Amino acid sequence: ALNFSGGYLQISSSSDWAFGTDNFAIDFWYYTTKWDNDSEGFFAIGSSHGSEFWLSNSRKSPHDDLDLAFGSGQEYNSGWVPSLNTWYHLAIVRSGTGTDQTKFYVNGIEQWAGTVSHSFSAGNLYIGTGGNRVHSGNLDEFRIWNRALNQGEILQKMSNVLDPSLETGLIGYWRFDEGSGTTVYDLSGNGNDGIIYNNATWTNDAAPLSYSSSIHITAWEADPDNGLLEGFTAGSPMSFKIYAAVYDSMMELIPDVTLLVGDENFGTGQFTVVQLAALSGVDPIIRLDQASMVFPAIVVNETAVDTVYI
Repeated sequence: ALNFSGGYLQISSSSDWAFGTDNFAIDFWYYTTKWDNDSEGFFAIGSSHGSEFWLSNSRKSPHDDLDLAFGSGQEYNSGWVPSLNTWYHLAIVRSGTGTDQTKFYVNGIEQWAGTVSHSFSAGNLYIGTGGNRVHSGNLDEFRIWNRALNQGEILQKMSNVLDPSLETGLIGYWRFDEGSGTTVYDLSGNGNDGIIYNNATWTNDAAPLSYSSSIHITAWEADPDNGLLEGFTAGSPMSFKIYAAVYDSMMELIPDVTLLVGDENFGTGQFTVVQLAALSGVDPIIRLDQASMVFPAIVVNETAVDTVYI
């Protein structure tokens, strides 16, 4: 995650988020350490103030809840006020052209709905600032979509690190997992990398996300004499490799093979069943939402224990 207490991330203008009047979705994880009236801003499109869209508590009176502002004159009070030092998942979705087609969700629950007619043009993205205010706290797992997400999709995706190759319409994806340096990489494949300014800092206080992995197993006929795979000759041995997605890259693993059925030779029986086992040797990233550790009142000199299963 990134801590934005005075700093911000800038991503150069791209037609990828020039939505016009079409559908879109923006979602991310949000954590604030301060919520004074007229002092908080954390996302903008167009300028650091926001000419296309911005999120702050500075735009619309009474300046004590989150404001959503679109273009010129389309400004709304959401009615939502965050608790301090708490992670929230926020999502803004526009779907269609009817009444109340734009919705704001907090932790997958609809908080506000309104009619937004603004036509989005391309512009710089600013994360960590908006409405001429700066964010005090952390942001994580920032995504932009060129389609609407329904409530079920928001609930399903919000707590998971995504595999961009499996997603439809994901046109900007910044995980904030780099941990060092001043570049934040766009993992959507569109190359809209961001640059950190004014001392935004990396932090291990990250959103409560789950990392999934995918495993691909490849089996082939080995020809150790020629190093080639020329045809399929009965009696030649089969070999195996495992390709596993570990965080942001694929790893090639050579497994231990246990024969359950057959003799591991191609074409000498009806089929062969094998059991493959391999270790990546990569330490896991374990993230725990401290808010999930709940204790009742504890009597003096007694002990309370909660268990985390990994």
